[in-house]
Amino acid sequence: MIKDITLYLHLITALPCIPIGAYLLLSKKGDSKHRNLGKLWMVLMFITALSTAFLPSVVGPKLFNRFGLLHLFTLLTLWRAPYIIIYARRGNMTRHKRTVRALYVALIATFLGAFVPGRLLSNLIFSNNWIIELFS
Repeated sequence: MIKDITLYLHLITALPCIPIGAYLLLSKKGDSKHRNLGKLWMVLMFITALSTAFLPSVVGPKLFNRFGLLHLFTLLTLWRAPYIIIYARRGNMTRHKRTVRALYVALIATFLGAFVPGRLLSNLIFSNNWIIELFS
């Protein structure tokens, strides 16, 4: 039950990070809309990263029989995300942008990695009964 709740929390917070992050990277910088969406993106990224600690890896090599390669994104997010805020507040926009881009690329890579055959998203999306499986 807890694994199911965590999985849904993970999906609900991870999926919006993709379009919000893209918008932030492509839109006008520095205004209140950018700052507010940036804060939302950061909160969603943190929740997504924290939720992975409760989701075991099901494909590939594992550390402690639980954590897989995609869990490296968790560590990267928890380590680098605070620097996005620190750099922006200090006015170091070069490092701010570089860190945001790096986390966004990692987010996309992780999203694509979630579709490796045998992983939950791959099984759900590419099966014939994915809607039934999602809610069963």
